[in-house]
Amino acid sequence: MRTKQKKKQKPAKKTGIKKQLKTDPPSCRVTFTMPREAAQDAREVVVVGDFNKWNINTTPMKKQKNGDFEVTVELPCNTEYSFKYLINPHDWPNPACSSGKCIPDSFICED
Repeated sequence: MRTKQKKKQKPAKKTGIKKQLKTDPPSCRVTFTMPREAAQDAREVVVVGDFNKWNINTTPMKKQKNGDFEVTVELPCNTEYSFKYLINPHDWPNPACSSGKCIPDSFICED
């Protein structure tokens, strides 16, 4: 009797940011990624933060062929920003926000 080997599941990708410094003019190109595993039923995902005045209409993420959501923005260097991902324009994926107290994620663009 043959038994099928179970496929090992890949660990879920984490949400993340990728920074690329530019020199002329000095700026930081930031790519935000929300992997499909983190937004399985998402119709839309936006990133909101200090850099867009927390406006939910300013920085929508584009759904990629692999199901991830992604957006790239260009920001000034040497500045710290707080941000959050917003799913289906009302679901905050960070459970810490459900208590009414929310400590945003942050990143620093450095040159």
